[in-house]
This record gives sequence, C-alpha cells and structure tokens, in this order.
Amino acid sequence: THVLTDKTGTLTEGNPRVTAIVPAKGFNDQALLTLAGSLEQSSEHPLARAVVDHVKEKGIFLKGIQNFETIPGGGVKGILDGRHLFLGKRKYIEEISGQLPEDLIHRSAELEEKAQTVVWIAEEKNIRGLLGISDPIKKTTPEAIQALHQMGLKVIMLTGDNRKTAQAIAKELKIDEVRAELEPRDKQAIVKEYKKKGAVVLM
Repeated sequence: THVLTDKTGTLTEGNPRVTAIVPAKGFNDQALLTLAGSLEQSSEHPLARAVVDHVKEKGIFLKGIQNFETIPGGGVKGILDGRHLFLGKRKYIEEISGQLPEDLIHRSAELEEKAQTVVWIAEEKNIRGLLGISDPIKKTTPEAIQALHQMGLKVIMLTGDNRKTAQAIAKELKIDEVRAELEPRDKQAIVKEYKKKGAVVLM
C-alpha cells in the first residue's frame, strides 16, 4: 500500500555537485574550500565526495586532519592546525557556535528553496560560511513515481536532508508525503509506524 523511499541516490542521481560557495564576511572562497575539503576527505558521505571533488578541481591543497569524527545525523568534526573544525547541518553548527549570521541564514534559505542541500562550516565558534550542493533528480524517477501512483500506492519520501530542500523535490515529483531531517533509526521507526497502522510497506 505504501512505498517509503530514501532521496539521495534513489530519487536523485546520487552524484551531487557543489553549486554555491558562500563565505562569511572577511573570509574568501579558497579559505572556505580548504577547510571544507580538508575535513570532508575522511568522510564517506556522498555530499563529502562532492565537496572534495570540487576542491581538487579548483587545485586547492588539502590539509591533514586529526581526530576526525562523524556525528550521525549532524555532520563531521576534526582538528586542523590545532583548531577545531565542524561541518554539517544548520542545527549541528548552531549548537556549536550559537548565533548564525543573518545574511547567511537568508542565503541558506534561498538555496534550500532551489532544492540545494546546505552544509555549514565553523572553525572553533566562528562561522566560516556555507556550501550549496545539488543532486539532480534521476531522469527515470518521475515516470517511476507516476507508475506507482497508477498502481494505487502512496509514495513517501524519507530523508536526512532539510525540510525545504525535501519539499522542493517532493513537489516537483508529486510525492504524497515527506519526512525530512531524519536519522537512519528514524526511518526504521517510520516503517514500523506505518505497519502498525495496517499498511503494507515497501522500503
């Protein structure tokens, strides 16, 4: 009765690219990309690969990171030249640095409405900027969703991505329901929740 689906690499190509570089005031593109690329080179996330590829294409030198750590559902952190670096979702970075700059919040909202995923970068408690990452919808996805609808199935998208980006994609694909900003264990709980309601679930 219900098809629950991930977004990245399922509905989208899973081949994300950096499409916006927004340094904080007094910081520049190259400095921001050096921090982001150096930190992301140890991560296995598809968005991390997109950042590292972009930085390498620009010929920017990546630095070694100590104490690299992944924070599930939040982002990553590590130490560069004795300074703590953080990269990830807005909520995660907000917890570390407190107040985010108004101009960057505004820019982040614009990018999310264009279905871009935004990652924030902080050094110690200082916000260094953000990156917008786009992952195009697979050419076969609209047709697949239409076919599922014709079979009378409900299609629900489950994603760790932010709500605005998720809603922009869901609207384009005419998906019935969206659950965003999820951790993997949340997706598991949602499968159980639908089954409890009597749904027959394909995930």
